[in-house]
Amino acid sequence: MSLPSLEPKRDKGISLKPRIYVLGVRDKKKLGEPPVAYIVVERTEKINNYQEKGQVYEASLRLDFEVFTTGRNWFRVSKSFEGGYSKFRNVVSLSSSSAGLGAIFLDLEGLYGQRIGTFLMSEIVAWVKQWPDAEVNPIRLSSVQATSDNKDRRNRFYESFGLEFDYVDFKKKEGRSRPIKAVELKENLKWQQNIEVLELVPFIENFMIISSNKELEIERLKSSIKRLGDENISARDYPIRWALRWTWNNNFHNFVMLIIISLIGLVAWSRWY
Repeated sequence: MSLPSLEPKRDKGISLKPRIYVLGVRDKKKLGEPPVAYIVVERTEKINNYQEKGQVYEASLRLDFEVFTTGRNWFRVSKSFEGGYSKFRNVVSLSSSSAGLGAIFLDLEGLYGQRIGTFLMSEIVAWVKQWPDAEVNPIRLSSVQATSDNKDRRNRFYESFGLEFDYVDFKKKEGRSRPIKAVELKENLKWQQNIEVLELVPFIENFMIISSNKELEIERLKSSIKRLGDENISARDYPIRWALRWTWNNNFHNFVMLIIISLIGLVAWSRWY
């Protein structure tokens, strides 16, 4: 039995992610290669109910995550995504735990376009759809965020979840999302093409096995290096003896075959003569 935060849950027959889990992120252009990053996600949901009726009047979801990249360009960074619901205002937010306007920032250098934000926003969208008739707080796009290399990607990101915008300029650098209800939001599942959700305990166990195998491989390589070093010293100090031994060791089977053929030849010769 593992820690409660690490165990998957079930609700009405549906399997739910545990509170803490890991994402394995592969480069979407190199799906056959190992992950370029691992992300530890912690999911915190808070619900406030009316004491008498037991109805939800306020709720929030916070996804805290830490990114660990692999390879030479290693870095670690912590960020969060938030969503909220307010029954009093009948609104949900895709960017704030207080059902306010909020903001979304996902600056992960080297991981742009790897659908990490898509996964996190999909989690928020699936959660707010519990209140299908609630209005979605508008998303405001700022020209400050609309740099030449990310404007189109930013706009496509929001639009993939069913949001439509009224832009204030023809370059679509700044705008505001049109009114929409939570039920009309779309869940973008493209992240499934290159992101895998992993349970934390099996993930750690697998890494321990890999680490143990690497240690054994290192010890084997050390032994090989030492043997080659000894061979080098022997070749330098006793070149003739080393050459004879090397010839014998590397041609042993040839010598055996030569002896066998010679014996067969002797037997045949003795019978004829």
